[in-house]
Amino acid sequence: MRKTLLITTLLTITLLAGCQAKKPVSSTTSRAQPTTTTYANRTTTKKALAADSQTWLFNKQLLSKQTKNGLSDDITVSNIAQMTTPKSWLTSKGTFTSQPINYQQISFKKWQQDSRSHLMKSYQKTLHLMTVAQVNAALHKLGADFKIKHLSDLVFLETKTGKNTIDQGLVAKGNHLYAITAHYRDLQEPTNFDRGQLFVSQKATAKTTASPVALDQLNGTWIAAATTTSANDTGKLMVKDGFMYQKCYDSIERSAIQDLAKYTLVTLNQNTIYAAQKRDAAQAGYQLTLSRLLVVIVSVISTSS
Repeated sequence: MRKTLLITTLLTITLLAGCQAKKPVSSTTSRAQPTTTTYANRTTTKKALAADSQTWLFNKQLLSKQTKNGLSDDITVSNIAQMTTPKSWLTSKGTFTSQPINYQQISFKKWQQDSRSHLMKSYQKTLHLMTVAQVNAALHKLGADFKIKHLSDLVFLETKTGKNTIDQGLVAKGNHLYAITAHYRDLQEPTNFDRGQLFVSQKATAKTTASPVALDQLNGTWIAAATTTSANDTGKLMVKDGFMYQKCYDSIERSAIQDLAKYTLVTLNQNTIYAAQKRDAAQAGYQLTLSRLLVVIVSVISTSS
């Protein structure tokens, strides 16, 4: 009799355990929800900009209509840089240069203050910050796989020589740099409005790294493969013993070839000629770095008729 009772008790416990295991999960039970959205912050950007030297080339621009009632939510994509959009950015360990201006990073609060400081008080109320939703819409249109949570997640810039800010906040991830317009002013007349741009790291598309060439190996006559000749550009030049000679109108220009290894990268990035050559090389698919770029034409020494 006691044996039968013991078996019955064990069976009852087993059945109860089975029912508990099959009990449906309450709708209020906490569980991790999968998500495909990541959020960027200033650390994400800092990591992407950590390289000693990086060239970011313009890829696409966003435009929308602006009326006296505000900005349109209809955003179009353009592959041609319009208005005053930079065609490239040079970065070096977090510093930004858009030839020939050097910028420094500032806080979101300081950017707000300095952006308004050059406006008369009567006009300051016409300046409006973009909403986080508007910034995320622009990021999505540019193909970003992330969002921001706060405007302070963006990096803001102003010139090192003064309080001249740019209208955009920047965020980078991997090989992409996003420059998103962060504020706008009221306008009475409808116009196209620049919502932001995408820049792609030249390192992601470079075919090869340019190698240094000894001066004596440059001697000779060089002819451009495809040049529309004109009075000021024949498409030909001669290099001899560290100088370059080129006919321009009725004169022969002589330019010195200078070793750049003794200059700092910051100094070079601020040089308009260097920055332009670096950008052109990047667009042609070649990566120029300070350790590789040893010679460049820097100035006109003399002319003769």
